[in-house]
Amino acid sequence: MKYFYLAVFTILVNINLSAENYYWIGGTGDWNDPAHWSLSEFGTGESANAIPTIEDNVYFNEFSFENDNDTLYVSESGIFCHEMDWTDLTQRVVFFFRTNPNETKRINISGSLLLSPDVSVSGDDALWLFNGASVNNLVYTAENQLPHVEFNNENGSWQLFDDLNVRGVIRHWGGELLTDNKAISCRNFMSTGSTPRRLVLGNSSLEATQELRLENTNLDLDAGTSTLSCSILNASGMSLHNVIFLIGQQIPSIVGGNVSFNNLSFGTEDILGLLSTDFLNTPLEFILPAGTSINIANSFFVGSICENPVSVRTSEPGVQSFIYNQAGVITLQHVRLRDVNANGGAFIALYSYDDGNNDGWQFVGDPGICGLPVELSDFTADCQYRNTHLQWTTETESNSAYFAVEVSRDGADFEEITKIPAAGNSSSSQNYNFTDPTLRVGEHYYRLKQVDTDGNYEYSEIVAITCVNTAPENVEIFPNPVKDVATVNLNLATNVDIRATIFDAQGSLISEQNQEMDEGFHNIHFDTRLLPKGVYIMQVCINEQCEAQKFVKE
Repeated sequence: MKYFYLAVFTILVNINLSAENYYWIGGTGDWNDPAHWSLSEFGTGESANAIPTIEDNVYFNEFSFENDNDTLYVSESGIFCHEMDWTDLTQRVVFFFRTNPNETKRINISGSLLLSPDVSVSGDDALWLFNGASVNNLVYTAENQLPHVEFNNENGSWQLFDDLNVRGVIRHWGGELLTDNKAISCRNFMSTGSTPRRLVLGNSSLEATQELRLENTNLDLDAGTSTLSCSILNASGMSLHNVIFLIGQQIPSIVGGNVSFNNLSFGTEDILGLLSTDFLNTPLEFILPAGTSINIANSFFVGSICENPVSVRTSEPGVQSFIYNQAGVITLQHVRLRDVNANGGAFIALYSYDDGNNDGWQFVGDPGICGLPVELSDFTADCQYRNTHLQWTTETESNSAYFAVEVSRDGADFEEITKIPAAGNSSSSQNYNFTDPTLRVGEHYYRLKQVDTDGNYEYSEIVAITCVNTAPENVEIFPNPVKDVATVNLNLATNVDIRATIFDAQGSLISEQNQEMDEGFHNIHFDTRLLPKGVYIMQVCINEQCEAQKFVKE
């Protein structure tokens, strides 16, 4: 395995031709002891009588240590090298940083870091400082957790070769950092300062258990399809992909404004189970930036339950935060809303408290009525022969009466289309389904109203689906090849204008039909008996949206 890593690193890592190559020898010892450094990779010859500088490469191999658990100690406040490579070890060793309350150990690396699964890094206060001006440097930690990490040279670039796990703080103060779809975890992540920086996240997950700070000054951010998790987000003017706010010791909040998200989430689905326990004994809050905007392209999720509603408010009482939505419908359930101005699409607050100074929200259902009898575990929609087919599952039911199926064109105004009797009382999974008999053109929204025998009710989440388009996306000609008559079958969801034409292979018009057709199934027939043998094109236009298909005349 070591030769695989060595081959990869030999291709990718910078080579500093002017540097000395230092090799550790003699087993256990202190970094700053010259007797432990040799210029021979085979551990032969005399000591180098010097320690590495920031220009030199340092290597640890099969000749470096004598026994398992040999230890390389760092006692001074700073050590230096260009490239640090542990990938050719044959013993399991410890890289130990002695603690001094008056100083922080700094590992200054101007090139690449290549650790090994056979080395164990120990020391809570060490700062791994990547400060070189060279490019294409690799950071490979081999599953070691580092105390603190800093990237700081505007001309340098670093690429993660595996996941980066840091106990403390990651600071990106300069240069290019490419996460290469790897996972990053830390307490705080900071990309700040006056030095030019570039951060490429790709499909990475980045979790900062406390603060994630991305200052847009001098930062070129490529968020990709990454998922960022944090308690506090400070990212004014940034466009991010998926962001999840963590539930912990700090109040989850967005600091600054004019932030854009693809998906924004307060907790995950797992938080719903946590909210129902005694683990959280204080009300939960999610704080939005006062007087500024948040743009959400897709979804906004707030994990909350009836017994423990989450308060969604702004950082300054009486000053609104503005949410803009391009998703169509955003639904929050069991929350307390205050000072939130909603714009674009539909914003629905189910069983939620209007604590004042809110605009653009539709409050549906009475808040605080908990313990309804149905535990709904699944609600989905799919298309069956252009009709919407709904399926849902309950895990338990107690005195449940029926499900009212409701539909909406805009996600805000719903109408009831049927009632489905419920099981009443059940401790096992119950499956239900319903097919909407009406052909509905374009996107439509469905929800369930779960009603118990006392008349109390609760709404499900909303599902959106499109089963019928007005465009002729699937024009089919029967038969093909054609002898005497060419026929097109149409299934129309509404009244439309139809224009059907036949062209020869040179584009000349042969025949045309124009007519109005009602909703339902129709056939259009063309007499082809007089057409010469060859290839023809039939075009069908429905409300000026056209589809063409070739056919052969025999």
